[in-house]
Formats: sequence, structure tokens, C-alpha cells
Amino acid sequence: MGKVGRKIKMKKVRRSLRDDMNIADKLPPLYKYLCVEGAHLTLGNRTFKFAKPSDFNDLEDLTVKSVFEGDLEAELSKMPVIIPEFILNNLNSPITCSSTMKEKLTELQSMLKLCPELLDEIKGSPPDKRGAEASKKIAEDFINELNESMQDYRVFCVTTNLNSDYMWQNYAEDHKGIALRIEPNIEKESKFQLFEPVTYREHRPALYAGAQMFIESAFFGDKEELAREKLKEIIHTKTMEWRWENEYRLAIPLLGEEPWNTLLFHHEEITELHLGAEVEEDFKESVIGLAHSINPDISIFQVQRSPKGELYSEAIK
Repeated sequence: MGKVGRKIKMKKVRRSLRDDMNIADKLPPLYKYLCVEGAHLTLGNRTFKFAKPSDFNDLEDLTVKSVFEGDLEAELSKMPVIIPEFILNNLNSPITCSSTMKEKLTELQSMLKLCPELLDEIKGSPPDKRGAEASKKIAEDFINELNESMQDYRVFCVTTNLNSDYMWQNYAEDHKGIALRIEPNIEKESKFQLFEPVTYREHRPALYAGAQMFIESAFFGDKEELAREKLKEIIHTKTMEWRWENEYRLAIPLLGEEPWNTLLFHHEEITELHLGAEVEEDFKESVIGLAHSINPDISIFQVQRSPKGELYSEAIK
């Protein structure tokens, strides 16, 4: 498949990913930490800022590092043996890969139907070095293109951690900012219903566990369904060093739209305002005023530190 064709395909996959997202039955309490400037911009403009992946502080986020969990060359070297065996075990399964490859595989399928004994001869053929190099180049180009396509997402990150020292220090200007609670309005079909939790792993996800899974999905699988699953995994996976953030995120593909980085929210969706333990009085007064102008029923809390150093929120009447 050419570059243009793959881009068209990727757009279809992203559209399907967005359309097929299941609305969560129940989300945990979710909070957005903001610095002083971010609080003024968010509440003043009544919009939340969505990030482009290249702007993340984790530069590996929303990327794929490899096609296979194992070594690329080692997995590719298995192909000449695995492919004919897999075809022999799926002689009556419809082949779903691209037309050029489909023709060759269908021919191999027909040959093995007539004479299964050809398997040993096919497997014993000397490896095609040029084919192996070409496969490696295709795999590397696909990874680069996929990572480039991820820049067409806009992502909004929140956390389940309220009053985390780590979050206040890193995302709310060392306790001088705020945290907002977001509760999606289901009746208005709020996009904030689509928040999903992040999974933390030792390494970024690969596209396939190994050559066997690649062959199964590439030759006989539902490629669009697999791509949807993989995109979802890429979007909602981070490495273990970020596990302290307990993140949920909402990722929206541009789908040919002009680039944007802010989206409006419904006023009633901002239900709580938590003021940092080191908030300055002038900012405190102005941000409370902004919050009340958006949602008169918003609950206001002042974060305090207990004698043991633990943070807690105390309601302000």
C-alpha cells in the first residue's frame, strides 16, 4: 500500500476509533491541575487546552517504538518458514491482505491444497536477502508514518489524584495554581464522557507480539479492527515512570479539520474548584470570581496541609 493509500486508511481508522468509543458507565472523579496563567485562560475563555503529542513532556508518549516485541530482523527471518505453515493451516480461510500480496498468497494456498507435501520444499528454499531488507524498510517506514499520523490527535489529560503533592508541584505551579473537577453532562452528549484510563507498562507497546501474530492479522484478520485496537493501546499506554499521575485522557483525531488546541466545555461540567495551598490572595479572589461567573453552583475548596504534611481540601462557604 502506498503512502497516500495508508494515510487515507489511517483517517478511516481514526474516524472509526472515535465513532466506536463506548461511553463510560461511570467515571471516577477527574481533576485538571492548572498553573495561574492556565487557570485564567481556561476559566476566562471557557475552554480547555488540548495538547498536540509533540508538545508532551514525555516525548515517547503516543508513539510506537517497534513493529515486534522482539528484534525486528530476528522476527522477519522467521517469515519464510512461518508463512507457508500458516497458509497450510488456513487453506480455506479468506485472505484479506492487499491485492498484490493477496494474489501471491492465494496462489500458494491453491498449491498447498493440491499438494501439501510442497510445504517442506517451500520452507527449504534459500532466504531472499533482498526481500528481507525490503520488509525491514517497509516496517520502519510504517512505524515512522504511524508516529507522524499520531500528531493529528489532540489530547486532554486529567487525573484521579486530588491533593497529590506530585501533581500540585508539577502541574499547578508548586501549589500556587488550582485543580478543577470535571463532570461530563451526559444529557448534552458531552465529549468528556469519553475519558479512558491510561495503562502503565515498562515499555511502549509494539504493534505485534511477533511474526506469527503479524501474519495472522495481516493475511487473514480484520485489519481495521486491529488498527483501532492498536491505536487505542498506543494512546492509552505510558511507561512506568509516569504511573504517579493516575491519568485519564481524551484523544480526538483531527480527521482533516484545521488544527486546533482548545475546546469549549459546558458551564455546569466544572463542579469543583480547589485552590492550591500556596495560592496568592489576588489570584484567589479573581479565580473564584471567574469560577462563579461560569457556574454559580460550583463548590470552592481551599487546600490545606495537615500537621503530618498531608494535603486535604476544606470547603469555603
